[in-house]
Amino acid sequence: MNIRIAPGPLSGTAEAPPSKSFAHRELILAALSDKPCFIKLGSVSEDIEATVRCLSSVGASISRRADGFGIVPVSDVPVSAVLDCGESGSTLRFMMPICAALGISAKFICRGRLGERPLGPLRAQLEAHGIRFASDHEISGKLNAGEYLLPGNVSSQYVTGLLLALSLLDKPSVIRLTSPLESASYVGITAEAMKKYGAAVQSGTDSFTVCGIGKFRSPGTSGIEGDWSNGSFWLAAGVKVRGLSLTSAQGDRAIVRIMEKMGASVEESGGCIQAIYSTLGAADVNASDIPDIVPPIALLCAASDGECRITGAARLRLKESDRIKSVCATLRSLGADAEEREDGMVIRGRGALRGGVCDSYGDHRIAMTAAIASRFCTGDITVLGAEAVNKSYPDFWEDFRSLGGKFEIIG
Repeated sequence: MNIRIAPGPLSGTAEAPPSKSFAHRELILAALSDKPCFIKLGSVSEDIEATVRCLSSVGASISRRADGFGIVPVSDVPVSAVLDCGESGSTLRFMMPICAALGISAKFICRGRLGERPLGPLRAQLEAHGIRFASDHEISGKLNAGEYLLPGNVSSQYVTGLLLALSLLDKPSVIRLTSPLESASYVGITAEAMKKYGAAVQSGTDSFTVCGIGKFRSPGTSGIEGDWSNGSFWLAAGVKVRGLSLTSAQGDRAIVRIMEKMGASVEESGGCIQAIYSTLGAADVNASDIPDIVPPIALLCAASDGECRITGAARLRLKESDRIKSVCATLRSLGADAEEREDGMVIRGRGALRGGVCDSYGDHRIAMTAAIASRFCTGDITVLGAEAVNKSYPDFWEDFRSLGGKFEIIG
C-alpha cells in the first residue's frame, strides 16, 4: 500500500498504543503461570500476534476478546512444536530458550529479515547447557540450570529470554555479562513484569540471578501501559499523548529529555504529555540504550538548526531494515542532509524539509517517520509500503487521520 501525504501540522490528542515490550512479556508469563489470567490489551500488532500464535503452539489456550486476551496456561507440554515467529525478534529470542526449558523439540519459522538477525551468543549458551541445534532455528533437548555467559552489547533480548526460561527450572541460575549491557531498560521491563508474576530477578554489577520456581504466579488480571516507542512519534509531531507514564521502566521515555535538550517545553496535564516547540536546536544523542526511538530523533535533528550526531546505534543495522541506512535514506529523500556513520549518523539540520518519495523498506518505524515528517515538509510525501506499520501499530494511519493528517491511498 502506497500513501501520499499532504504537508501540515497535526493537532489533538493521541492515545498511546499498548507497550509491545510489556505485552510480549506478560503474555508469556501468563501462559506459563499456575492459573488463568486476563490481560487487558485493546490494540494488537503483528508482533504480538506472533507471540500469541507461538504460545498456542506450545499448549496455552488463548482466547481473543475485544479488550484483551483470556489465557489458560500450558498444562500438557507437547513433545514437539512448530512456532511461526513472523518477523518478531522478541518472539524468537524469548520463545527459543523457553522451549528449551520446557524440553520441547521446536522448529522456529522466521519471516522477512528475522532469519538473518543474529542468534550466535544465545545459541552458544543453549548448546553449553543441554540443547542441540539441527539448524539455527531448530532445537531439541532439555535446558540445564547453571551459569550463562552473554555479551551485553548484542541484544538485551538474549538476557530477557534466558531470565524467563531459567525461572521455569527447579534450580537457580546466573547470567553473567562479558561486556556492558546496552538497552538495559528492556531488562528492567522484564524484571518488573516477572515481579508481577511472582518471580524475582537479583541484579548485580554485571550479572542477573533467578531462582527456579517452575511456574509463574498469575495475578488474575493485568493491564498493559502505553508504549513510549510508538508514542514518541506523536511527541515529535507536537500533539498531546495520553497513556504514557513518566516513571515507566521503558527507557524510550528518554525522548522527553532529548526534546527538552533541543529546546522543546514538555508539559504534563490531565493525563497527557505534550512537547511544545516552534524551533529546535541541535543535540548529540547516544542511542545505545534507546535504539527504537532513533528514527523520530533523527527526524527532529533534520528539522533542527545545527549539526546533530547520533552514536551508539550500530545494532540498528540488524533491525527490520538496516535502520541506519534506511533512516538516512528517508531523510535525504525529503531534502535533509544526513550522513551514515558505522554506529550512527550525522545530521545537519535545515529547519524545514521539502517532501518527496520514501520507501518504508518494510520497516514500521521508517513508515511512521515518513508520515510524521509531514509536520516539517513544504511538499507532499509519498510513502511506499505504508502497511509496514502493522508490525507494531496497526491503528497508526487511522490515528494519523484523526489528528488532522491528510493522505490518500494511491496504490
